[in-house]
Amino acid sequence: MLNENQQIHEQINRAKEILITCKEHYSADGLAAVLTMYKILSKLGKRAQIAISNFVPQPQFAFLEGQSVIKDDLYHLKKFTIQVDTEKTPVEELSYDKQDKKLIISLTPKTGTYSEQDIHFSASNYKFDLIIVIDSPDLESLGSLYEKQADFFYHTPIINIDHSPANEYFGQINKVDLTATSSSEITYTLLQTLGPELIDETIATYIYTGMTEKTKSFRSTSVTPHTLHIASQLIQNGAEREKIVTHLYRTKSIQILKLWGRALANLQLEPKLKLVWTSLTANDFALAGASEEQLQGLVDEIISETPQADVIVLFIESTNSSSINVKIFTNHKYNALGLLKQFSPQGNKLEASTNFVNQHIAEVERNVITGIKAELEKIIR
Repeated sequence: MLNENQQIHEQINRAKEILITCKEHYSADGLAAVLTMYKILSKLGKRAQIAISNFVPQPQFAFLEGQSVIKDDLYHLKKFTIQVDTEKTPVEELSYDKQDKKLIISLTPKTGTYSEQDIHFSASNYKFDLIIVIDSPDLESLGSLYEKQADFFYHTPIINIDHSPANEYFGQINKVDLTATSSSEITYTLLQTLGPELIDETIATYIYTGMTEKTKSFRSTSVTPHTLHIASQLIQNGAEREKIVTHLYRTKSIQILKLWGRALANLQLEPKLKLVWTSLTANDFALAGASEEQLQGLVDEIISETPQADVIVLFIESTNSSSINVKIFTNHKYNALGLLKQFSPQGNKLEASTNFVNQHIAEVERNVITGIKAELEKIIR
């Protein structure tokens, strides 16, 4: 009987075109792992494409080359064909027009007329015959990529690669290793089956980046001797360690540091419930000279400062509108959507968010935290 790595190898060998994706709110690990898989498949002569829902490159990950191939949606997934029998009635003229979000196709016959029996409709198979989902707890975390094309995901084989205890094992093959520090580490072990000779400096840098980010530069308690052995092998294969550490940890601007400082200064903790929250007002952004886009990485910073937290909540006052964005992050113990359910959240069980309009941030914070505490107390009882 084939093991998981061998089953994945077989699926890849049979596939003609492969989609690679990860959760919409991607981390350095998820990004590095999908880039790794894309380059591996390219070396194996496979046609592949990366798509991440609403993908926007993050400045701190700009050193990872090859991101230009990543699409922000699924394009040309399936063709729809209209066939017209012209044997008895040749076409004189074909034209089309777009009106009120409708496509109007006009055919002018040389002689005679067309009937309904002359026209046939058909849809092609999906463009991809295999999906590789990496670093994603469930299909919902893929965002609009999944929401708009749910049938495609249900009818196409999925290889699910992850290291999170929250993973829902949604694939036909589930390469979920809870002992691995990162999804990038799992791609390395998979490479041993697909072909260890495929590792070059770029792939080694990808994998080392993902492992570095997930382990806080190999300082987390999840690091094992096996992890360190893989890291040393990657450095031998050309992983640019100094470049990675510099971009992940040493390139924070003064504005970002000021903004993070204000967020940490506002940090509040409910020890019994292991709940942590903080808020950032429009004034905080103005005083730091920062924008909302520079919040990337703040949650990881809060986790490192309060490792005992199971639930983290951010309250962010928009700098260009009268809205308050609430973001909640949980570990595998709690469902983020469930904790925020009375406020109509969107997202998945690890990350969810909701918005309030024309309300004061202090009022929103008070109401939401009260609601979350009530949900947590129900669970803990």
